[in-house]
Amino acid sequence: MKDLRSEKGAAALEFAFVAPMLALLLGGIVEVGNLAQTAIVASNAAREGARYAAVRDTYAATAAVNYLTSALAGRTDVTLPSIGQVSITGGAQVGDQVTVSLPVTVTFNMPVIQKVLGGSITLNGGAAMRVSQK
Repeated sequence: MKDLRSEKGAAALEFAFVAPMLALLLGGIVEVGNLAQTAIVASNAAREGARYAAVRDTYAATAAVNYLTSALAGRTDVTLPSIGQVSITGGAQVGDQVTVSLPVTVTFNMPVIQKVLGGSITLNGGAAMRVSQK
């Protein structure tokens, strides 16, 4: 007599149900990692620009954009700001605070994430330092 309650293939069926959720979870982790890395790099680039501005170097915006360009080289999901998009405010006199802000746009790679959160998100890197030279 045959056993009608055979459990052959049950694991494969369960995996078929769970695999899409695991793929979404893994993809979400990768996307969050990309966002975190880009935010940290944008913050570091703004700090580099603020350091240049604090010592009265006229290439502060260029230094920030160059830092971003070299740190995010090869990333096709990132739109880097132009030099004109880097905002440098303050710092008229020694002891004043100079603030640098720059936008970086990250495009999501996963279509599901694009549908939920939109196609991209703009991160703003910012830093402030005191002017130390005339």
